[in-house]
Amino acid sequence: MGMVPVVAPKFFSQLPHALEPILHSGILLASVSTVILNVVFNGVCKERDARCEAREAAHEFEGAAHAGDAH
Repeated sequence: MGMVPVVAPKFFSQLPHALEPILHSGILLASVSTVILNVVFNGVCKERDARCEAREAAHEFEGAAHAGDAH
C-alpha cells in the first residue's frame, strides 16, 4: 500500500484534495493502512479480552502467592 504513491502517482487523483497529505506520502499511507488492518483483523474487542485475561491471571498469581505464605 505504501508503494502506491511511488508507482502510480495519479492513483488517488479522484479523492478529495484534503486527503492528499496522507495519500501522497508512502510512509503515512502505510502507517494508516497498518492501523486500520490491525483493527480489522484483530479487532478492538480482543484487546479488551486480553486485558481481562491479564487481570484474571494477576489475581490468580496473587492468590497463589498468598496461599504460599500460609504454609
